[in-house]
Amino acid sequence: MDSKMSQRYLLASLVLCALPVFPQAADGNLAGVVLDPAGAAALGAQVELRNPTTNVIHVTETAADGSYRFRNILTGQYDITATLHGFEPVRVAG
Repeated sequence: MDSKMSQRYLLASLVLCALPVFPQAADGNLAGVVLDPAGAAALGAQVELRNPTTNVIHVTETAADGSYRFRNILTGQYDITATLHGFEPVRVAG
C-alpha cells in the first residue's frame, strides 16, 4: 500500500474515532396494572413509587383499566405501593 493510501485510511479512522459517543439514558418509564382480588381493574388506586436510596417519591393514580405509568424516573431500585379504599395496601419492594 502506498503512503498516500495509508494516510487516507488513517485519516478516515481518526475521523470515525472522533465522533461523539452518547451515554445510555439515565431515566426510564415504569408501567403496570392494579387489579383487585377478583381480577377487576382497580380504578382510582393510588400508586406510590419510592426510591429507598434517595427517598424520592412519585405518586400517580390508576386509569379506568387499572393501568398506571411513571415517566422519566431515574434508573434504580424502587418500592411500589398500591392503595385503594376498601382494600389492604399492597407493597412490593425493590
